[in-house]
Amino acid sequence: MDGFFLVFAVGVPLLGVLCLVAIWRNGRLGKAIIGLAAAGLAWPVYQALYPPEEFYVSAIKNFANLTIPANAVFLNKEASFPDFTGDYSACFVVRLTPAAMAEFTKQLGKRQEGEGNAGDCGLSRQIKVRGAKVVGYDRQPWSASDSGMITINVVPSENLVSVSWTQA
Repeated sequence: MDGFFLVFAVGVPLLGVLCLVAIWRNGRLGKAIIGLAAAGLAWPVYQALYPPEEFYVSAIKNFANLTIPANAVFLNKEASFPDFTGDYSACFVVRLTPAAMAEFTKQLGKRQEGEGNAGDCGLSRQIKVRGAKVVGYDRQPWSASDSGMITINVVPSENLVSVSWTQA
């Protein structure tokens, strides 16, 4: 059994390198094939490290049962790469239209006690009016099988929303 593993562990990578060398020597076509294969392998890695806006919209819908309007303008977005247990954190800041802001705050319901945190996820960099009021909301995950915390900070005067969460 150990001999088979050694042959497999050494043979497969060696065979792969030999195939790459053979394709590379095929001139421009071989180099183009290797370049396309590398790009095809790099794209999922890029999307895992820098998720698109759709990731944030669907994640907050699934995690908190909140709908981000389609016309929301993303100003900032950050996400950590999941660790080996699948835990990660993410946040985003969006600017909404006044009508969309009214609808979004209606979804939130009762607000938490105290002020929100303007420093959350770069929200403070987006606030133009000094001293603008930040209203904070804390939510538990919508699904009982999820664990974590969702923090939502709203700046009503500027139609800004910051959402951050940890998924455990």
